Amino acid sequence: MEDNHLTEVLTELKRRALEKDTSVGFNPTGIPGLSVVVRTQAGEKRSFSRPYLAIVLQGKKRTQIGQYEYVYGPGDCIITCIDFPSVTYIEEASPETPFVSVVMELNRALLTELALSLAPRREPLSSGDTPPYAVFPCSADLGENALRLFDIADKPEAVQLLAPILIREMHARLLLGEAGTWLWSICAGSQHLQQISHAIAVIKENFRTNLSVETLASSIGMSSASFHRHFKALTGYSPIQYQKTLRLYEARRLLMADRKSVGFTAGAVGYASSSQLTNDYRRFFGVAPRDDRHLNS
Repeated sequence: MEDNHLTEVLTELKRRALEKDTSVGFNPTGIPGLSVVVRTQAGEKRSFSRPYLAIVLQGKKRTQIGQYEYVYGPGDCIITCIDFPSVTYIEEASPETPFVSVVMELNRALLTELALSLAPRREPLSSGDTPPYAVFPCSADLGENALRLFDIADKPEAVQLLAPILIREMHARLLLGEAGTWLWSICAGSQHLQQISHAIAVIKENFRTNLSVETLASSIGMSSASFHRHFKALTGYSPIQYQKTLRLYEARRLLMADRKSVGFTAGAVGYASSSQLTNDYRRFFGVAPRDDRHLNS
């Protein structure tokens, strides 16, 4: 009976998601931070993800983050609450049967506030047991919460008054659900995870400058060896790999969105030369930076 109810909820959520004209890519819903994502072709996509929740409604996807790999399909939820680079593969999608998911940006500060309010405190997972992603079956409660957001999406006054309440409820349900201990550990539990989260923020703020593992480790009160181990356990990347990836994604944005030159871009993201950027860029994205720039010209 419960499975039937969940199926009905997810079916209705997919109908609502595709109810309005949707195009390939991210489609805003009228709720701040809530989008419908549609893909019609299988293939690879590299991206740098912010904290989010996704509910897959149709199709199949695979994501690689460092040494981690995740496969998910209809009825699965995906959460991350740290910023990280990933490679995703849409495995099942076509114009007739597109990949469809509902994606909501997560507020890390709100998650931490709610996690700290839980009593009694939970036993946190260690950083080695805390991968950067959580994949779990969607619950009827979470699906209904998303449906209530769609109910008000075209009512501006309701969005203004009720969306913050419903979004807060969605965050709370994540902490109370199957991934709750994982979320709590990252947001409020393990001291090591809090230290690594702070280091990630420092790298994001200063990715253009040359950072050393020793300096980063010292700034959060960890030894270099311990910092490197815990950082890779949480993100799937070493600290220097993580910084380099940030530089490369910013380089791609400057080249494709702002149409900056390769020479300008190299200096803007912290590379000593355009040849050094070109070599790393080609290894990472599979094309030369000049080719990506011309793609949008």
